[in-house]
Amino acid sequence: MRRSSIRLLVPAAIGAAILLACSDSSPTDPSVNADNFANASNGNGPTTVGGNPSAAGRVSCVRALGYYKNHLPLVQEILSRTTAITSAGVITTGGVSYTAQNLVDALSAPPTGDIKLLLLHQYLTAQLNWLNMPAGTTLPAEVAIAIGNSNQYLLGNLTLTRDQVLQLMNTLARFNGGGFGTFKNCGDG
Repeated sequence: MRRSSIRLLVPAAIGAAILLACSDSSPTDPSVNADNFANASNGNGPTTVGGNPSAAGRVSCVRALGYYKNHLPLVQEILSRTTAITSAGVITTGGVSYTAQNLVDALSAPPTGDIKLLLLHQYLTAQLNWLNMPAGTTLPAEVAIAIGNSNQYLLGNLTLTRDQVLQLMNTLARFNGGGFGTFKNCGDG
């Protein structure tokens, strides 16, 4: 059985990193949250995602790709928050830096059957959903793993079969569509 893993960064005071490994089956939730979830979004090692303690403007629901690509002001507001992967209105993820307009343009690009672009669409949408949640929100481990492995695949650090890429894409699409436990669709279009 193939095993996948992502690194989780715990608060510095603990001084330890946790390696989360699971099989291709659904993992259990090891309390991955906005205070300790990390991925190598910028290619320079683990970075804390969603760690901004301010809950102002953040929601505990998710939105689909179509919502974000049609709501540039919301994307601008999300990227205006300073986190480990956002700064001065720019997000660096999957090895690429995006302004809000670049991100909306990427989400709007017709996929034309390109599986990597289809995955990128769901990955970027999941990152926006994650960044828009209050700090401390527990993210399902299956989603955290899909985000981490998608990032590594997009960086070229992970080789996956077409079926494995589709599995990542489907996990992220299900999350983005409100199909994971308490993470329901925001219902605003």
